[in-house]
Amino acid sequence: MQKRKINILLSSVGVATGPNVINSLRDTRDFRVNIIGVDNDPLAAGLFLADKYYVVPKLTDPKYLEKIISICKNEKIDIFIPLLSKEILLIAKENKLF
Repeated sequence: MQKRKINILLSSVGVATGPNVINSLRDTRDFRVNIIGVDNDPLAAGLFLADKYYVVPKLTDPKYLEKIISICKNEKIDIFIPLLSKEILLIAKENKLF
């Protein structure tokens, strides 16, 4: 039986834990993962470990949230995991948009 594919968006994949989270998700045996990574730094290490990546505006940029929502829709994201604590507050405040 073929395993279900899960589209996962990881934001701020350039943080120290980004590569570890990506590698841990890849180790799962319960489903197939398709990891979409985003960061505002085009050289963030986690971008290159993802299946697909986007360079996005900084968290403080008014277009940040718009871009994240667009990626969620276009990539049919099942799970969104913000890796930077400052993002969690913004996402929580705007959770109705997701």
